[in-house]
Amino acid sequence: MRKQSKTAVLLTTTSADCVAFLVDRLHARGYATPILVTAPGPNAMLTNSHIEDMRSRLPSYVLGMDQAGKAASQTRPAVMFVNRSGQIEPLMTAYDPDLVLCFGFPYPLGSKLLSHRAKFVNLHAAPLPELPGPMPHIWPIIRPDLFPLDQYRVTWHYMTSGVDEGMIITQATIETEPNDRMTASELQKLAAMRGLSVMDEALDLVEAGYEGHAQRQSSRSSQNGAPDVRRLLSDTERTITPDMSAGEIKTLFMAIGDSEWPPLINLDGGLYAVKGVAVAGDKDEIGVQEEPGSAQRMGFITKYHCMGGPLLFTIRKL
Repeated sequence: MRKQSKTAVLLTTTSADCVAFLVDRLHARGYATPILVTAPGPNAMLTNSHIEDMRSRLPSYVLGMDQAGKAASQTRPAVMFVNRSGQIEPLMTAYDPDLVLCFGFPYPLGSKLLSHRAKFVNLHAAPLPELPGPMPHIWPIIRPDLFPLDQYRVTWHYMTSGVDEGMIITQATIETEPNDRMTASELQKLAAMRGLSVMDEALDLVEAGYEGHAQRQSSRSSQNGAPDVRRLLSDTERTITPDMSAGEIKTLFMAIGDSEWPPLINLDGGLYAVKGVAVAGDKDEIGVQEEPGSAQRMGFITKYHCMGGPLLFTIRKL
């Protein structure tokens, strides 16, 4: 087993299982990981209730086997909860890390923090420069014409004060079938797993002194009608309207249906989040096709009439 003579700080909002993997791989590479920094924000899975769970679960995860086959462990990371990146700055003095590893952290890092001697490395589970930003995985679902799945890649890159703008360390493609119809959440998980699978390759390059290569300007960003992928969808963009077809509604739900910002709909003067979408079958029919935009309650289900036929919604009042 490698001697732990190096220190890494983790910045992440992923699950305890993912953190366990990261800590285990760093431990195998000779890094002590004394602290984990987490935060609320886009895609955050660790909020207040999860932090205590993390504190209790980490000791059983941060275990491995040394070269002699004996159990080996390290002191479990402390868990620090922040709501701005400036709160991380004292850690640089306290721990003087060699590496800061970031995965799914919602706040950009400032120049003062980045001036530390540590290597700041981020896993962005999407291709760069094509898909920067907090929810890159929704765009191949919404705009497959611009961002086809068979060209989807994950990116390890150095961090700068510009979000997802740093030098690229390495990229890896994901494997999908030509006719795959996956949700954005499924794509995100697949991409994250692929990114973690090449973590050692990326860190080998970092430790060898590779400075990365510059991102080229994406040709897709200049195409007519190309969306601004660096942002979240606006409330207007995620609101279902009477002129939308059933296919458009289902695509929208596949993109953001299980996110923190699901599709919205106005019904009877109230605003609702759409939490589930299904095609209405014959047994669900109640009379002739209604005008697009009309809806009927059917117990816990709402039958919504759109262009091309009715859909069944599960909705929640906002």
